[in-house]
Amino acid sequence: MVIKMEKKGWKITTIILTILLTLTWVFWISMMLVGVGMIDDEIKCANEICFGDEYNSYYYDEYEKTCMCFNRDNEVIHQEVIG
Repeated sequence: MVIKMEKKGWKITTIILTILLTLTWVFWISMMLVGVGMIDDEIKCANEICFGDEYNSYYYDEYEKTCMCFNRDNEVIHQEVIG
C-alpha cells in the first residue's frame, strides 16, 4: 500500500506544479501585452500629438489615457484623450 501512495503523491504534485507553471506563464504574457499597449499610447502621444515646435514637453496619464502637451512656461496648451 505504501508504494502505491508514493506513486500517487508524485502524480498529484506534478499536476499541481504544471497548473501553477501554466498560470504563471499566462500572467506574465498578459502583463507584457498590457505594458506594450501602454508604451504604444505614450509613443503616440510623443510623436503624433505633441510633435512640433510649439510644444516643449508632454505628459501621458495612463489611467485616464490622456495626453497633455506643454509649452515652455509649463502651461497645458493641448490635451487629448487617446483610445
